[in-house]
Amino acid sequence: MTNRVNFSLILIGLILINLKIILINEETLILICFSVFCFLASSRLSSSVEDFFNSQTTAIKSELVASTSKLITITQNKQNKLQTKVI
Repeated sequence: MTNRVNFSLILIGLILINLKIILINEETLILICFSVFCFLASSRLSSSVEDFFNSQTTAIKSELVASTSKLITITQNKQNKLQTKVI
């Protein structure tokens, strides 16, 4: 049923464009191309995109944990040096 509706909408749209009832300029064509690209990318590549973002999330989390632990270590070392100078 949805294929018939989609085909009907496309056919009606093409007829309206051909009759010059709907005018399409360059920006509209770019918008249509971009919209179709986004739709196809999300429907066809959703699992691979999700895997990519999950791997990036894991990498960012591990780098954040590593940098935080280095920062804590450096801070503690500086604090210990200051305490030994005071004493």
